Amino acid sequence: MTTSNWTHEAAVAANGITLEHGLQLGLVDEVLKAIEMKSTALDSLFGELLTMSDMHFGTEEVLMRQHSYPKYHLHVEEHARLLDLMRGLKVRAATGAPVKEEVGALRRQISAHIDGLDGEFETLVRTGA
Repeated sequence: MTTSNWTHEAAVAANGITLEHGLQLGLVDEVLKAIEMKSTALDSLFGELLTMSDMHFGTEEVLMRQHSYPKYHLHVEEHARLLDLMRGLKVRAATGAPVKEEVGALRRQISAHIDGLDGEFETLVRTGA
């Protein structure tokens, strides 16, 4: 594989990550709508959010290892924290506990993660710097 192929593949991967961020935030928005509507689909939507987020984080972590990303461990810890938060909210919602404000806070945390650590990593992938 030549360097130009690697650069092209890295750019494609970065674009995929960006698309997944939109899907992830969209699922959080669907969870919020389900909470407002008192939908029976809430548990299922939380499950989709967890599955998608786990797969997305795994993809990012593979790319981080491939690029020897210096903040890898910090980033992985943040992924684990977000997944734990999602799992806890799913359990609490299943018991009927009010979680709307906490899911809103989760959305803000995911957005901050995307703008912060993910943004730094995407810049590294796209530019190689």
